[in-house]
Amino acid sequence: MPRLLPFARLKAELQKGAIDPVYLLAGEESWFHDEAIRLLEAAAAAGPLGQDRLRGREITLDALVDLASTYPMGEGRRFILVLEAARLEAEGIEAL
Repeated sequence: MPRLLPFARLKAELQKGAIDPVYLLAGEESWFHDEAIRLLEAAAAAGPLGQDRLRGREITLDALVDLASTYPMGEGRRFILVLEAARLEAEGIEAL
C-alpha cells in the first residue's frame, strides 16, 4: 500500500537500510527530488552495471517490468530511475 513520507523520514529510513521496492517522487521542489535520488542510489549500492536511467517516453510498462525483474550485474540491488514517469503509456499496466 502506498504511503506518503516526508523527506526527513525517507532519509532516516534509507540510512537505516529500509528500502521500498518503488518510490514516486512528487512535488515542486527539485532539490528534494535530486537529494532523494542520491540517497536512493547510495542505499541501493547498485554498481554501474545495476543502474538504468530512462525517460517515460523511452520504455513501455511491459519492458519496465521485465527490466525490474532481472537481477543486477554485480553487487547491490538493481536501481531503475524513470524520469518523466507521467509519460509512460497505460498499455501494459496489467504487468504491474
